[in-house]
Amino acid sequence: MRCRRLMVIGCSALIVIVSWVPIAGQGGAPTAKTPAAKNWKVSRTPWGHPDLQGIWNNGTTTTLERPKDLENREFLTDEEWAAAPRVPQVGVIRRALKLSQEDFAGAFHIPLGTLRDWEQGRKEPDAAARAYLRVIAREPETVRKALTATAPSRN
Repeated sequence: MRCRRLMVIGCSALIVIVSWVPIAGQGGAPTAKTPAAKNWKVSRTPWGHPDLQGIWNNGTTTTLERPKDLENREFLTDEEWAAAPRVPQVGVIRRALKLSQEDFAGAFHIPLGTLRDWEQGRKEPDAAARAYLRVIAREPETVRKALTATAPSRN
């Protein structure tokens, strides 16, 4: 009987200690009285606009500002959408082929830095690279064979 009481007291004490540790680590929400919150200001460019420096990628067709001819419209028509330029999503093509960035770059003779720039949205493929990526997406084995074929010997 005495052992059972000790077990109950020990378990109760353990529960209290374990539940107190996460609660003690949670401070109250910062208030406007804290110096950091009170003194913080939006960084601005020299000409007064909000400073939007950072990494911006081109993973979507959403622009930062709406063009004037679309300002009162919510959606593009099917014809406008079909006519919009398409940029192949390099990361999607690479993952569909189950290749790492290094393997994809090596297999298709694309500089690794260029591939990373495309995937991270720092740069977009030019027209020739877009055409090449479309061919890779549709016929990857044919491209590999063409790139690994040896040149015929001249007699």
